[in-house]
Amino acid sequence: MMLLQTSTVLAEYLSLTPESLKVFPNSACQCLQLQWNVHGIPYHQELKMVFQMEISRIRPSNVIWVGNYSTTVKRDQVLHWRWESELPLECATHFVRIQSMVDDAKFPKLSIWSNWSSWEEVHVQDYPGPSTLLVFPKNKLVEEGSSITICYISGINHNNITCYLHNELIHGEQLDPKASAFKLNNVSFFKRSGTNFFCKVNQTDIQNGTTFFVSIHPMAPHSVHFENRGSTTVLVSWKVHVLGNYLTLQCQVELEGSGKVIQHRVDMKVNGEHLFGELVPDTQYVARIRCANAKHFWKWSEWTVENFTTPEAAPSEAPDVWRIVKSEKGSHIVSLFWKPLSKFHANGKILFYNVVVENLDKPSTSELYPIPASTRDANLTLDLCSYQIHITANNSVGTSPASVIVISGDSGNRTEEVEEEKINSREDGFFMSWKPLSGDVIGYVVDWCEHRQDLFCNLQWKKLGPNTTSTLISSDTFRPGVRYNFRIHGISTKNIAYLLENKTGYFQELAPLDSPQVNITNLTSRSFAMTWKDYATESQPGFIQGYHVYLKARNRQCHPGFEKEVLSDDLIRCKFDIDDPRKKTFIMENLQPESSYEFFVTSYTGVGEGPNGTFTKVTTSDEPYHKLIRIILPMILFVSLIIVACYWKSEWVKEKCYPDIPDPYKSSILSLIKSKENPHLTIMNVKDCIPDAIEVINKPEGTKPQLLETRKPVIESALIEPVYLYLLQEEKKSSHPGPCICFENLTYNQSASDSGSCGHVPVLPEDSPCQLGLLTSPDNLLKTLEKNYMNSLGEIPAEETNLNYVSQLASPMTGDKDSLPTNPPVPAHCSEYKMQMAVPPMPCLPSP
Repeated sequence: MMLLQTSTVLAEYLSLTPESLKVFPNSACQCLQLQWNVHGIPYHQELKMVFQMEISRIRPSNVIWVGNYSTTVKRDQVLHWRWESELPLECATHFVRIQSMVDDAKFPKLSIWSNWSSWEEVHVQDYPGPSTLLVFPKNKLVEEGSSITICYISGINHNNITCYLHNELIHGEQLDPKASAFKLNNVSFFKRSGTNFFCKVNQTDIQNGTTFFVSIHPMAPHSVHFENRGSTTVLVSWKVHVLGNYLTLQCQVELEGSGKVIQHRVDMKVNGEHLFGELVPDTQYVARIRCANAKHFWKWSEWTVENFTTPEAAPSEAPDVWRIVKSEKGSHIVSLFWKPLSKFHANGKILFYNVVVENLDKPSTSELYPIPASTRDANLTLDLCSYQIHITANNSVGTSPASVIVISGDSGNRTEEVEEEKINSREDGFFMSWKPLSGDVIGYVVDWCEHRQDLFCNLQWKKLGPNTTSTLISSDTFRPGVRYNFRIHGISTKNIAYLLENKTGYFQELAPLDSPQVNITNLTSRSFAMTWKDYATESQPGFIQGYHVYLKARNRQCHPGFEKEVLSDDLIRCKFDIDDPRKKTFIMENLQPESSYEFFVTSYTGVGEGPNGTFTKVTTSDEPYHKLIRIILPMILFVSLIIVACYWKSEWVKEKCYPDIPDPYKSSILSLIKSKENPHLTIMNVKDCIPDAIEVINKPEGTKPQLLETRKPVIESALIEPVYLYLLQEEKKSSHPGPCICFENLTYNQSASDSGSCGHVPVLPEDSPCQLGLLTSPDNLLKTLEKNYMNSLGEIPAEETNLNYVSQLASPMTGDKDSLPTNPPVPAHCSEYKMQMAVPPMPCLPSP
């Protein structure tokens, strides 16, 4: 039912070699001031470390002092340490180096010495010339009974130099060919004007010296001892070397620790002690003691400095705990976070934390989870019941009070209901206010975290009282260009947290880091669309307020709505401002077909716009009808070629297989006739047409076979005036209507055939009634005529009658012997020419 996850402890080796070591000499105190730092420590992490120093003199291999220095170190913290030299620094060159080691129980695997730093050389005084002699220190004040070291440096051979103390010859130790040192132990008061020391070059006037003064005050206390009387009380004791006939000494004792200094004065003769109370458990204190003659208390001895630590006690305060609850697949994922207790409240080294989970729906059910001290978070997977969680801190002495958090069944379902609000920062942080939670509350919690895509962040929170509805959130961890999310919760009297508000903001906004990646869509001849839907605005170092669309100007002119900008190189570009950060589409319109345009899109915040990028080139397409013309013209040409080829082929086939029958409308004979009647007219009227006729030729019987076989003109036989048969259509408007036979030539005029009209011919006598009959074809008409003609041969017994078809194309103007008679019947005016043959009056045929 429950799953507990803990973060792992850093266990890999880190390079913690001291770096940036610098050494500053101080001749007044004859000391070296060291300064360095350590870069390899993780952020927001403190380590207990010990540093070892080596100091060499004259050359690096001549190590004269090795010592350790312990302290707590943060990343890039500048550390300081001072070393006092017995020998004046001017008399020799010194070399310093340092190494470090982690001395922290949280990281036992790091307890190994790092590499040594490089040697730092300290050279205070240049060596003098061959005729120079220098003595150090100058005019120093020393305590009676203490030691002092004096030295000289010279370019002269040391065998020619002698030194004196109180005019007594004294011998020293040669440091190098140009320097010698003299150590004076347990110096005593000689006279108020001081003690003289000088050196000179034999058999010359070259000499130099110094005067040191011995102090009427006591030596510093010694044998300092601390006796613990509980975790908050300690007894300090010490001793003093009495100088002279002092009857009473007055000593000053100071304890400095936990940010404050405690001072007391104690009267004593040989030994002294003092009991200090109300101390902080598990706290390191610095004890300083000095003494003076009670009658001349302004003449204090030097301070004696010692350190001690008070014992541990049970933690005095509950851990500061907060949580994040998320609903997932019918369960609650609870992430617990807690801050380490301050040293003042921890009262010792925290060894572990206890997390107790109690089911409120089933009070008898609870589970205990011990968490290592190095861990500051834990994850629990709970069902949808209500739970109460207790978190305590434990050291070697006892357990702290418990922090209590209640997870109700509906926790985690309110986060999505609260909208996010933007917040502006100030120089000192984020100031925010909120509406109070309705009902009784025990306080409010403001938590914040960097806006990141993953679930892991350095969650921070601040707890406030029940009457507080505003606060200033300040932190040294706030960085420019980083977006922070803040949530404000109200805590009910049942320890249930309710989300009130969501806020987000930047401690300092920066310009965007990158520009959108633009895609081109809907490209036409007059417009195109730019889209950048995948541009993530939340990951930018500032609130995106909108976008700038830049377009290179054509002919130094900008489109409507664009602002013209003149660049430093006298180039013109056009800018369009999109002031809605949610709008990620822009349509460029009113463009020219088949033209190139260059554009660039960048976002901007309140600080400025994103970096300049390269312009993207877009070419608009051609107009649609241009494309159609390009497609249709070749098709038309191709189809035309096919049609011409087909037409040529059809004409060739028609010419070879079925040539056209001459069109009577195009007859040249009609043009000649017309030109004689009216030479000014060029259009032939239908009334001018001479219809075809059938002539009946009566011939002797003996010539019948010849005529039938040869179908020759009968000019050799005696002719009877031919009888012309005209095929007429009865006109509705004729004053002499009469039946007739109409024979249509469908070849020449199809439209006339469809209309059923006929051309005009000479009007028949009224006593020749004829019923209009329309034959289906000329062949049927000929057969009918021939039949009727054969039936009428009985009326012409003495001769044979023949039926001859006379075409209108046979012009009477030619004078041919086979032509029509000289004065044929003139046809009446007709609207159109359709008659082809005529027959003599005869009994009308029945209508088909």
